[in-house]
Amino acid sequence: MDNTLAYIDQASFLNFRALGHGQLILFTWIYEQPINQSALQQFHRNLGRGLLGRLVERSPLPFGRHRWVSSSSPAAIDRYTLPVAEAQLHQWLDSLANLVIDPESGPGWRLATTPLIEGGSAICLLVSHSIADAVGAAQAISNAIDNRECDLGYPIANSRSLSKALRQDMRSTLRSLPELVHAFRSAASLLLRTRHESSVSRKDHHPTTKQQATNGVSVPCLSIQLNELEWDQCASRLGGTRNSLHAGLAALLGSRLGRIDRNGRVRLNVPVSLRQKNDSRANALSMITVSVDPSSATRDLTPFNIALKKELRKLKNEGDSLHELLTFIPFVPPWAVGLVEGMILESGMPVACSMTGRLDTPISRLCGTNAKLLDIRGAERFSSEKLNRSGGKLMLCSNHINGHVSISIASWQPGTANSREALKRAAEQALNDFGLSAVVT
Repeated sequence: MDNTLAYIDQASFLNFRALGHGQLILFTWIYEQPINQSALQQFHRNLGRGLLGRLVERSPLPFGRHRWVSSSSPAAIDRYTLPVAEAQLHQWLDSLANLVIDPESGPGWRLATTPLIEGGSAICLLVSHSIADAVGAAQAISNAIDNRECDLGYPIANSRSLSKALRQDMRSTLRSLPELVHAFRSAASLLLRTRHESSVSRKDHHPTTKQQATNGVSVPCLSIQLNELEWDQCASRLGGTRNSLHAGLAALLGSRLGRIDRNGRVRLNVPVSLRQKNDSRANALSMITVSVDPSSATRDLTPFNIALKKELRKLKNEGDSLHELLTFIPFVPPWAVGLVEGMILESGMPVACSMTGRLDTPISRLCGTNAKLLDIRGAERFSSEKLNRSGGKLMLCSNHINGHVSISIASWQPGTANSREALKRAAEQALNDFGLSAVVT
C-alpha cells in the first residue's frame, strides 16, 4: 500500500506543526454503570492496530511528500478518579484538549475515563484530525469494538535510508509537476475572489489586548440530543431533508450570532465525505460552500435543498477543486500554511456545517452494551487574538445513531462574553423556532 500522505493530510499536518496545536475530534460515551474494564482494554488495544495506529514521518526534502509509518504502542489510558457531575462534563472535556496529542511524535490519539457523581462513567476518545476525520475515526472505532483486524501494513519509522528516501521523494515530486501548474492557477483565482470577502469580514472585528493574545481559550461548546423521528417529521413538514434541516438550523443560529454578510445571507461551509472502502486517507473529504437566506429556514427548506444539491452535483461533475488547490502544499513555507487555510475556509465569516450522517450501531457499544449517550464534537485550543482576527467561529456537527440525533455546537463571537449560557439560550431559541424539543447540555 502507498503510504504517501494525501495533499490535504500534509496540509493538516503542516498547519498543526506551524501552530503547535491542531483540531481534535472527541468521541464521548456516557454510561449509567461502571466501566467494563476488560472491554475497555480490548478496545484500546484494537484501536492501535487500525487506522489510528500510525504517525507522520516527514520527508528529508523541504518540499517532499510526507509518509505514514506505524506507531509504537498507544498512550496508556488516562484514568481520572475524581467524580464529575454529568452536567459539568463539558469542563472535563475542555481540560482533555490540553493533553499532548501529536501526529508526528505521538500519541496521535488518547483514551480517557472518569467516574460520574451520579454513579455512571464517561469515556472520551481524542483523535488528531491529522490522523483521521470523523468518518474515518468512526470506522476505526467500529472495527475496534467488533474486533475486526485492519492492518494497513505501514513500515516502521526511519526504515528508509536517507539516500533511498531522497531518491523516492524526488521522483514523487517530479511526477507531480503537471499538477502544480493547475494548482497555482487555482490558487491565484481563489485569492482574487476571496480578497474582498476577507477584508469585509475582518474590518469590524474587535481588537484584542496583548494579554489576550498569549492565552489559550476554550471555545464554548454545547451538546444537543433530539429524537430522530421528531427531527425527520420537522424536515418533512418544511419540505426538506435531514441534511437541509441541519443546514437550516446552522444558518438560523449563524444569523442570530451575527455571522451574516451585507445582504443578510449566511455562508455555510459543508464538508463532504469522499471516503471509500479501504480508504487510508486521514481527511477523505472535500468542501462545498452555499450562501443561504436564514429568514426562510423555519418556513421552507426548499431553497436549502436546492443549494446543497446544486453544489453536490457540481462537485460530482467537476471534481474536487480543493484537492487541486492543495497540490502545491509541499512547497508552501510552514509559517504560511495557516494563511492558505484561512484563505480557503475563513473568508466571509462562514458557519461550519458538518453532517457525519448515520453511524454504525456498534460504535455505541464500546463496553459491550449501548451507551446512554454518544457525543461527537471538535476541540482546539486557540488564542483569543487568532479567534477575533479570523472573525470567530461557529461550527455545528451532527450524527444519527440508535434513533437519536446528536448535534454539537461550538461558537466564539468577537466582542461578546462568549459564555456557554449565552450560546445555550441562542441554541434553545433556534430549536424552539423549528418546533423541536431537545436536551441541551
